[in-house]
This record gives sequence, structure tokens and C-alpha cells, in this order.
Amino acid sequence: MKTTLLGSAPTLDGIKTVIAKFYYSEKDLIPVAPNEWSIIGKNGVLKDMRVILNRGRYRFESINN
Repeated sequence: MKTTLLGSAPTLDGIKTVIAKFYYSEKDLIPVAPNEWSIIGKNGVLKDMRVILNRGRYRFESINN
């Protein structure tokens, strides 16, 4: 799976701020695996986007299929 890094932060609250700036609105995160979260908007899960914890940093990524 190839991904593109859109932003990173050292804390979960920090990555939520990065995502809010990217989308110009607040988004929720739901855990789908021990170190992975899906991003939820008002229309449901945002496909091809995710947050993962990698080497102590939270990464906001786009999944390129």
C-alpha cells in the first residue's frame, strides 16, 4: 500500500488540529487497529485517509491505490 504523508504531530490532539486545518472543519477519529485510526466526517468515514502511529509520531496519510 502506497501512502502520501499530509501532516504529522507528536500527540493525538496535535494531529486532530492538523486534520482540522486541512479540511477547514473538525473531524473525529475512530480506532480501527492498535495504531491506526479512521477519519470521520459528517458524511461518514473518509475513504483513502487514515492516521497511524509510527515511531512515536502520528501521521495523517492519504492512501494511494
